[in-house]
Amino acid sequence: MNTRKFIFTVAYSAACALFMPVLAVDISDSTSQKNAATESAHGDAVGAFEKGLHCKNNGNDEEAVKWYRKAADQGYAPAQGALGTAYYHGAGVKQDYEEAVRWLRIAAEQGNPMAQNNLGVAYFLGTGVPKNETEAFKWYLKAAEQGEVQAQFNVGLSYYNGGGGVAKDDREATKWFLKAAEQGLASAQFNVGLNYSNGEGVIKDEKEALKWYLKAAEQGLAEAQHAAGVAYYYGEGTSQDLDAAVQWFGKAAEQGIEESKAALVALGRPESEPEGDSNKKITNSYNLYEMGLKHRAEKRTAEAMECFLQAAEMGQADAQLALADAYRQGIGVSKDEAKAAEWYRKAAHQGMPQAQFNVGLDYYRGAGVSKDKEEAVKWFRKAAEQGFAPAQFNLGVCTLKGDGLPANEFEAKMWIQKAAHQGYEPAMKALGMLLEKTDNQSSGVVKSLYEQGLKYAKEDKAKEALQCFREAAEAHYAPAQFSVGAAYYNGAVEKQNYEEAVKWFRLSAEQGFAPAQYALGTAYYKGHGVNKDTNEAVKWMRKAAAQGFQPARKALEK
Repeated sequence: MNTRKFIFTVAYSAACALFMPVLAVDISDSTSQKNAATESAHGDAVGAFEKGLHCKNNGNDEEAVKWYRKAADQGYAPAQGALGTAYYHGAGVKQDYEEAVRWLRIAAEQGNPMAQNNLGVAYFLGTGVPKNETEAFKWYLKAAEQGEVQAQFNVGLSYYNGGGGVAKDDREATKWFLKAAEQGLASAQFNVGLNYSNGEGVIKDEKEALKWYLKAAEQGLAEAQHAAGVAYYYGEGTSQDLDAAVQWFGKAAEQGIEESKAALVALGRPESEPEGDSNKKITNSYNLYEMGLKHRAEKRTAEAMECFLQAAEMGQADAQLALADAYRQGIGVSKDEAKAAEWYRKAAHQGMPQAQFNVGLDYYRGAGVSKDKEEAVKWFRKAAEQGFAPAQFNLGVCTLKGDGLPANEFEAKMWIQKAAHQGYEPAMKALGMLLEKTDNQSSGVVKSLYEQGLKYAKEDKAKEALQCFREAAEAHYAPAQFSVGAAYYNGAVEKQNYEEAVKWFRLSAEQGFAPAQYALGTAYYKGHGVNKDTNEAVKWMRKAAAQGFQPARKALEK
């Protein structure tokens, strides 16, 4: 089985960590500008996009596309990327690869990492554009260097397979797979396991291989479940454990892995056994868990708890979680916080994110264990890194308050945004309030930074000026974003870089800053950092001219 396939990013997948700072920039822009018209327009774009995400999360693709388009037409990069992805998949709109690529490129050129990755996939597959692996790798790398998880995986694949202008390099491939794996991407975790198992790019280590197989298997990746079964069957990286082998083969077989079905038959444990004597002893832990679920569904609570207990004592993680829930809620057993905490810990140690989250709650509240907020944060983080939204939100709140770890507002926002982008309501509500508060507090500091940069520029202290401009630009101050763009465009201090210049010009221009609109129009007219496009040039020149910017008016007259 070869699962080393390129992954096309679904709009705002839970695993995509880099979406957080990109979205944070755009939301902050909508609240930090003094120009009321610009603020209103940009705020509408953010709101429209969030409505689109909500529709998407509720299975209404057509309505999602309507809201994406409203935001995309206002120049909002995340919405443009989501709209392009919708066209690519034909989700809520007729599939149109060329239209998909058009929107993905617009967003990608603004630095949106999801769009950059997806544009790379389009080039790799030749959908909507001529096939070009070198161009594909270029866009993957741009997104991956920003931390976009799917792109990191795709860069790893490029190095593993060789292509796109890069030579096969197993060590570099493992490096990028590991980056994605550490963000919780199951396919990357599986590939890291394969590389450790085969000694590709790393020293062969079967114990480390099994660790990564299990991380992916717990997320439901069938190939990883089969690999874990093989490891337990042969005792590779662990002691031989036939029950654990059967458990994982069973999970993989349910997803159609033929090798796992054959393994179950060879072990005398076919995935579907005829019903026999109900009193016959069941020794397979997964079958016990399944039987417990059946009893529970049929309201035979006592029988369900007996099955869960037997399976849990044999190490079956799902049963341990079910048993912990029962003790926590007092269903079928007497309510017992200490026993609930004990079984949550057992399941958590096997990598189950929901159990890890509950262990964190236990330590935070002192339920069944002594209260320990540092220990709570440790377990919240374990679950959060696997993409479990409630844990991401709780970790963000703890980080914001300094509960169990030093306070860090930037990191707090990152985790809350991760949860919000999965549609987790408490995180979505908290995010808007948090960003608005941050912007109101920081606007005076940002302006002072920019003014200090201007002072340094007049004193011919170019490096110091650029440093101030960059800090203010990263806080979404439009004049500073324009100044950073001008530095890249003119090659002041740093090497001339038209693409980077255009990125900053666009961020500033979309906030209504006339000099940036003029500069962006000029870039389109000359083909500097973007494809030459007279219509786009005129569009941005007109925006600047409408504000009375004389160079733009003169350019339009010519």
